[in-house]
Amino acid sequence: MAKETKFIQVHPSNVESTIEIWQCFGWDIMGAPQEIFNKDSHLEASGEDTYSVTTTTHYVKITFQRDKNIPNYAQLVELENKYNSIPNPPPAPVRFGMLWLIVSAVGLILYVVPGILIIVWRFVDYSKKLPEWQKQVAKIRAKEKEIIKRAQALTL
Repeated sequence: MAKETKFIQVHPSNVESTIEIWQCFGWDIMGAPQEIFNKDSHLEASGEDTYSVTTTTHYVKITFQRDKNIPNYAQLVELENKYNSIPNPPPAPVRFGMLWLIVSAVGLILYVVPGILIIVWRFVDYSKKLPEWQKQVAKIRAKEKEIIKRAQALTL
């Protein structure tokens, strides 16, 4: 009885779906899936500084076995090859990539910041000019009252 064996490494969240898919092609799982944790430490240099970098990979190793004498073996192998030849989907589009974030930040700096500065400048300028204007208006109103008093005195 001729058998073939296949080892597949998958993300822990994909174990069940992977087993279901490969069983469709006549593969049987051998034993329990093995959870693998690899820890890699190495030194990296940046300028004069040297620091330790540790990376951890976590995956599940699944072992499958298939008998080459199962019914429809040739068709299952053909379908499996077609399935394996399907390309991975392209990466999902991103709403804001790094370039758009930079362009947006520059736009805010060039347009919003000057707008805010103009508003602040106008408030400061207004608060300086208002007291002067109030003094001028008070003088004008005082002159108006004086003229009206003199005119009233002449008309009585």
